[in-house]
Amino acid sequence: MEKLSEKLVVERSRLFVGRDAELEQVHRWIRSKQAQTEVLFVSGIGGIGKTSFMMRVLDMAVQAKLRALWIDARVCMETPAGFVEALFENSDPSRELPPEARSASELLLELAQTKTVLCIDNYDALQHLDGWLRERFLPQLPATGVLVLLVARPNLSEPWQRDIAWRNRVRHIELQPFLRQELIQYCFRIGLPKPPPIERLLEESQGLPLALALTAEKLQLAGTDAWPISMRITAELMREVTTPELSEALDVLCLLPQSSPHLLNRLLRTPLDAGRLLQLSRLSFVRPAVYGLALHDVARHYLLEEMSQRDPERVRSMRGSIIRELVRHFQGSSESERAKLVAMLLSVSRDSFQLETVAVFPQHPDRMELEAFTPGDLPHLLRILQEQASLAVSIETDLAVLRELASRYSASIRVFRSKQGAPLAFVSGFYLYRETTQFHEAHFPGVLERAYPDEIHKLRSQPQEQADTYFHLLAGATSRDAYYDYPQLVGLILTDSIVHRSAGLRFVMINTYDGINTVLQRIGYRMRPLEGIPDGHPFRHAFVRELDWRASDIGGRILELMGLEPESASPEGQRPAAARENGVTEKTIMSALPLVQDAKRLGASGLTASLGMTGEALREVIGRLLEGEPVYPLEPRHQQVLRQLSEAAHLTAEAAADQLHVSRATYFRIRRDALRLLRDLLESGGGQG
Repeated sequence: MEKLSEKLVVERSRLFVGRDAELEQVHRWIRSKQAQTEVLFVSGIGGIGKTSFMMRVLDMAVQAKLRALWIDARVCMETPAGFVEALFENSDPSRELPPEARSASELLLELAQTKTVLCIDNYDALQHLDGWLRERFLPQLPATGVLVLLVARPNLSEPWQRDIAWRNRVRHIELQPFLRQELIQYCFRIGLPKPPPIERLLEESQGLPLALALTAEKLQLAGTDAWPISMRITAELMREVTTPELSEALDVLCLLPQSSPHLLNRLLRTPLDAGRLLQLSRLSFVRPAVYGLALHDVARHYLLEEMSQRDPERVRSMRGSIIRELVRHFQGSSESERAKLVAMLLSVSRDSFQLETVAVFPQHPDRMELEAFTPGDLPHLLRILQEQASLAVSIETDLAVLRELASRYSASIRVFRSKQGAPLAFVSGFYLYRETTQFHEAHFPGVLERAYPDEIHKLRSQPQEQADTYFHLLAGATSRDAYYDYPQLVGLILTDSIVHRSAGLRFVMINTYDGINTVLQRIGYRMRPLEGIPDGHPFRHAFVRELDWRASDIGGRILELMGLEPESASPEGQRPAAARENGVTEKTIMSALPLVQDAKRLGASGLTASLGMTGEALREVIGRLLEGEPVYPLEPRHQQVLRQLSEAAHLTAEAAADQLHVSRATYFRIRRDALRLLRDLLESGGGQG
């Protein structure tokens, strides 16, 4: 059976046009037997085709039989440990390694074995890791054999441009709009019976691939005689080129940053079969994602805005269903999956947190994005701090801290600018580890020690790779802008803190300002006085404010914050109540597989309790999935491993791998995938009948 992923590769190759000079750079690197390790930075505006270019590079690497790794920075915890974990998830080292053994050195050893293309999409979401990647992680790569593709909207950052050591190993590609010949070629490949007026198409679309592709889809449906049509990207146009069967899927993807086919189908009233999923993936504004499918950022903004105005009650209802489903997944997930799920939960629930009737976050957060700090921003940020001097514990200390941050930890500062480029707001902070703890104690002596007396020794000695606490230092917003008001800018700072900086971490701020205590409590912060501070100390009346997403009750806390009940976690009839409450883990499945031939013992296992089935019924279902033709998406190799786990559970990993004629690392990867797919099939009823 041809897999959906294989069809998508063929489809992407057929529809990809242009970028010949850019791809030739990659071709040369792939063909070179002693290709030096390089960084290729790909930038461009929204809709210019960055993700399409990256996917073409990944396909080229796979076709050349190179290792191809892909990380989406938006669902990667923004710490060294989170980055390493994301890479482990996309490579094939032994899954027996506990989380603490999944170190950067272990991963680097793995990368040195095979020529590798490593793609990091939405790289600008990893701003806090930019220095660590450039100075610590990437320099440890082998000198040859790794191509690192960094994909982002902004151009190459100043630290990269100034770094003399990297100068001969960094190349920058800024993608440009399509030219006339590329547009003609695309119209031909998509199958238009006759091309529309090319010159007008170029003029109105400005050559943006997303606008051109959407227009071509409209012309495919309406016929070229329907010209002229609107060239503006709108929700209405995207709805017009989407069949009714896929409309609900678009609604779900408006709220989810990305979704696997299984999760998507659990949220739809009518699940999509493989053919419909392929049809969905072919839409110009649906893009591949690390964990499945996602809407293009521009499309997601327009579609969500339109849906929110047209049917706000439906948006609220769908958001609740999605959050409940993600919470259910979280309760049965492995430790390595949790940061990703927390990031998705916070993204989905972001604009639902309310303070009475006022939204905590900006109405259009996708239009308001914080960007990397540049040296020219510093005078503006110092002026913003001075505007709000009355809120500071010590304005002299704050100004000194900001100057030193700009010099030593520039990646710790994020800035929001006006359309003219003037800084209007900023936020700064860093992960607590050995060096940053020393920095904080030099400027604010005694504060961390009194806030975390049981942890201070660890913080003073902890390497950056083990940091799990983000410490907010300074933030500010101007009240003198005519376009953005002060509450909007404060909301933007909160959005950045809650959604982008805290997923899977503990977020901490310590200060004396209590003007936003009510807001912070509403979105889940825990507060306590900073104890043991002597009279006269500037932090005498300070509070420690924490938002801790490291604990296992995160899902329940988000449900509580949003006023949602956990019972009706998914559409009626999709799965038994017991499974909704308990979830199914891969460990539970591994324990149950050896009992498949004994319905009585199987009936007493945790798996039957989780699924709400009898032992006999579960024995029949698993038996059908392990024998005969594989049920999609299981493949024969998955069946082999599952049968082995059922019939020869006593085998060691080495013996099991030898029996299947694969390496130990490959065995763990296949076993992990097989257990995950079997779990998904059992939960969705995919093996029953």
